[in-house]
Amino acid sequence: MTTGNACSVGVCSLMQIEQKQWDEEVLLDICNERDKNLIKKIPLSKREDHDAWFWFPDEKGCFTVKSCYRLLQGEVDAPYAKCVQVDTTCQWCRQDQETDVHVLFGCEIEIATWVAVDLQTSISILREDNVFDIIRRAFDRCNMEQCTLVVLICWSIWTRINKWVWEKINMSVFGIKAAALNILTEWKQAHEQKMTSGTGGAAPLAVRKWERPQD
Repeated sequence: MTTGNACSVGVCSLMQIEQKQWDEEVLLDICNERDKNLIKKIPLSKREDHDAWFWFPDEKGCFTVKSCYRLLQGEVDAPYAKCVQVDTTCQWCRQDQETDVHVLFGCEIEIATWVAVDLQTSISILREDNVFDIIRRAFDRCNMEQCTLVVLICWSIWTRINKWVWEKINMSVFGIKAAALNILTEWKQAHEQKMTSGTGGAAPLAVRKWERPQD
C-alpha cells in the first residue's frame, strides 16, 4: 500500500459499488503495482449472501443450550470437523509441518541457504522455539553485519515463498543468497554515500540510491 490511510480501507472499498468487480481506479490510487496485481488475482464470489451468525454444531445454525450440551458431551462433531481439511505438510521437503520456524530455518533448502552464507552455527532450533527465539539467539552470537544478514536472509526466504505461492516462481539457494546480499550491498553503499556527503567529501557518482524492499 502506498498511503497512510490504506490500512483502514475495507475490502468492499476496493470493489465497484454494487458490483462484484475490483475498482481499478481505487487500486491504482492506494496500491503499488505489486499489490494491485496480487489483489486482481483474487477471485470474487458472485453470490449475494450477507454475513450472519451461524452456530456450527446445529444443522440450521441456531444456538440452543441442548446443542451446546451435546457438543460438550461429544455427541456432535466439533466445528473444525466440518471444515475443509488443508494439507499443512511442507510442500518442498514433505517431511515436516509448514510452520514459520520450519520454512525459515528447518526446511532443506533453508538449511542449505544458512550454510551458504556461513551462518549455520548461529542458527539453532530448540524444541518449542518460535522465530523470535531463534533470531534473538543468533543476534547474541553474531556481529552487527551478521545480524543484518540474518534479517535479510529471512526476508529473502519469505520473498521466495511469496513468489512461489503467487507467481509459481521458485528461487534456488543462490537466488535467495544473492537477493539478500544485493540489498545489503546497496544499503552499505547508500550509507557510505550519506556519510561522505555529510563530511563534505565527494560522493560516488555511480552509487545506486537504496530503497526499502516492498512488503
